[in-house]
Parts: sequence; C-alpha cells; structure tokens
Amino acid sequence: MADDPKVQFYLTHRELIQEWAALADPAAQALEQALLAASHEFAASAGGDLPVPRISPGGTTFIRLDITTAPLSGVWFELSWERRRLLGHGAGTWPSLRLVTSPQEPAELRAELKSTSAAPLIRHGLDQGSTSWWVRHGDLKPETEPINIDDFARDCFQRLATAYLEMRGPIRQVVEGFATRSRS
Repeated sequence: MADDPKVQFYLTHRELIQEWAALADPAAQALEQALLAASHEFAASAGGDLPVPRISPGGTTFIRLDITTAPLSGVWFELSWERRRLLGHGAGTWPSLRLVTSPQEPAELRAELKSTSAAPLIRHGLDQGSTSWWVRHGDLKPETEPINIDDFARDCFQRLATAYLEMRGPIRQVVEGFATRSRS
C-alpha cells in the first residue's frame, strides 16, 4: 500500500485535504442560496410565454412549470435539488431537470410522452430514463469547473425555461391527442 501513489498523496496532504473537505457544507449552502435567489428572479420575470412557477422549498426544493393541467393529464417540467445532497458524492449532487407526470396516468400516455420527447429532451440534459414519476430526467452539471454559483444557478433556470418553451407545444399535442382518443 505504501507504494500506491494515491495513498502517498493523501498521507502527504492529509491535513489540507481535510481542511478542504470541511468546506463542502458551506459551499452546498451557498449553492442552495444561489438557487433559491435565482428561483425568485425567475418567478418575478415569468409571464408571457412562461407561466409563473410553483416553488416548493424544503429539504427537497421543487420549481414547477405546468404544461397541461386538469381536466387534461398533468404534465410539467421541474427543476429540483436535495439540500443534503448538493455538491456531495454520487447521484443528486447537482440540480435535476425533469419532465414529470403522475404514475396514475395511463401507461400509453407515458409511452407517447417518452417517444415524442426523447431526442429534444436529451439535448436539454434530460439524458436519463424514467421512474414512476419522471418521464425523463437529468442532472444539470456545470459545463466547466470551477463554477460561479450565481451564474450556474441562473443557468439552471435558463435551461428549465428553454426546455419548457421548446417542448410545451409537442407535449401539449401528445396530451390533447391522447385525451381525444380516450374519449372516442
């Protein structure tokens, strides 16, 4: 083990590594504050082509832009993050952008949404498959590091707006077409 260069690097720089690791929580808190500030800027600028978002802060924060609502099947984009996982290790360390519909919606509608939206959504970073709620999702990782957290937070909301504006028409057509066929 003593011949392992990574182990030797750690042993040589252990105190400094631990000092840097202690900065993870304050950095994650700063990122969350930047994301919350950007969510309020985003909400204040909504209108016209963008609906006013629903903001649900908490341990997991959700920013929701509805595409379709009752009486049609509910489909929306959301940007979300988990406070305890930001800037951590593994999945969920960055905010996630998702196309969402309830798991109670018919499987046929979910399949149509997946097939209609796959290629454009992948371009917007929604490169991961579905779960019971998410039709597609993906983590919004920064393009380069180090990051300016304020710019990164605003970029997350710009990506949400761009995906919404590009995809709302095709998604609405799928939902409306499905509703029409279901009534027939």
